[in-house]
Amino acid sequence: MNGTRTTRISREHGQCLLKEFLSAFMPAAGDYPTPVPGLAFYRRHMDDVEHQPIVYEPVLIVIAQGEKHVRLGSDAFTYGEGGAFVTGVDMPTACAVRRASPDHPFLSLALDLDRALLAEMLFEAGDMADAEPAGRSGMVAELDLDLLDATLRLVELAGQPEAAKTLAPLVVREIHYRLLTGPFGPVLRTLSAAGSPGDRIAHAIRLLKSDFDQPLAVATLARQAGMSESVFYRHFKTITGMSPMQFQKRLRLERAQRLMLTRALNASEAALAVGYESLQHFSRDYKRFFGEPPRRDIMRMRGGE
Repeated sequence: MNGTRTTRISREHGQCLLKEFLSAFMPAAGDYPTPVPGLAFYRRHMDDVEHQPIVYEPVLIVIAQGEKHVRLGSDAFTYGEGGAFVTGVDMPTACAVRRASPDHPFLSLALDLDRALLAEMLFEAGDMADAEPAGRSGMVAELDLDLLDATLRLVELAGQPEAAKTLAPLVVREIHYRLLTGPFGPVLRTLSAAGSPGDRIAHAIRLLKSDFDQPLAVATLARQAGMSESVFYRHFKTITGMSPMQFQKRLRLERAQRLMLTRALNASEAALAVGYESLQHFSRDYKRFFGEPPRRDIMRMRGGE
C-alpha cells in the first residue's frame, strides 16, 4: 500500500487492504499510536471474558477483523469486519472483543472526532442539520465505499510520517464530511448542529462528565440547556438511553473501578473520590453494575492476588 493510490476500489479489496496494513503495522497484540493525531490501532489475540467499561468520547471505530460487542445505554450492538461504530458525544459504554485468536487476531482502528469541525461543516452546509435528535448517541453501520476509501488513505498515511503532517488533516476533514453525509449522518448532525437540542444535550453531557463527583442538579443542567426539566430529561434519555442520574452513576462507578485498579485505593477511598457519601450505597451500586462487590471484583481482575 502507498499514499499515491487514486483508483476506486471495491469493498472486498478495500477491506482486504485494511486488514493487511493493520496486521503489518501491529506485529503483536497491543495498542498502537500513530503519527496521525487522534488515530490509533488495536490488536487483540483473545476474547474478552467480560465487557470492559470505557467512556467513549466522539469517535469512529472501524473493525478490520474479528468482532466487538458494545453496550450503549439500554442498547447493544455487535459489529465486525467492514463495520463501524460512531458516537457523537461522551458516552459510558461497555465493550467486549469477540472471535479473536493468535491465528485470527482482532484488528481495529479508532479516530477521534472533532465536534468543532462537525459543527463548522454543518454551518457551512446550511441545510444539512436535522431539527430533532434522531435516536441514540451512537450507532453501528457498514462502511460505505466513500468512507472506506477515505479511511484507507488515512491508514496508509500512518506509515508515512512526513506525508501525514500535510495530508492527514485533509483526509481527516474528508472523513468527517463522509460521516455527516453517509449512514452515520442522522446521529452526528443532530448532535453537532449548533443550538440544536442534540448539541445542547451534548454540552450537558460534557458538564456531567467533568463534574461527575458533584451532586447532580438536573434543574441547573436543564436551565443551562435552555429547556424545561421534562424536555431536557426526554432528550437526554433519547440520546443516551439513560436518565441523567443513571449516566452519572455509570461515570462514578467506572471511575471508581479504575482508581482501585490503578491507584490501589480501597472501596471506601474510591467511593469518596467519586462522590459517594455512603460506602454501603456505593457497594450496592457497584455490585449491581459489575456483578460482584468491589473488593472481590478487583481481586478477580488482578488475577486473584
